[in-house]
Amino acid sequence: MNTESEWRSLRLRLEALKETVAGELRSYPPPIPACDVQFNRLLELRRLLPRELARLDLAANDKSITIEDFIRSSPCEAALSASLPGR
Repeated sequence: MNTESEWRSLRLRLEALKETVAGELRSYPPPIPACDVQFNRLLELRRLLPRELARLDLAANDKSITIEDFIRSSPCEAALSASLPGR
């Protein structure tokens, strides 16, 4: 079972990721449309993160879902896993 503080920690990681993506997009050099894989990935993350934050709110109130389940089922799994301490 995950605690409220663990869910809050995950929310902070998602919010930090959202801010990081926004900052990277603001400072990104002009891309070549549809050819810049990193830029396209940042755009995709920017689109996904608000939905993931809403999904997190639902998951945090569902005692049958663990943080590990949430991360594993997230389209942002790689970015979230990279932001874990010790990785």
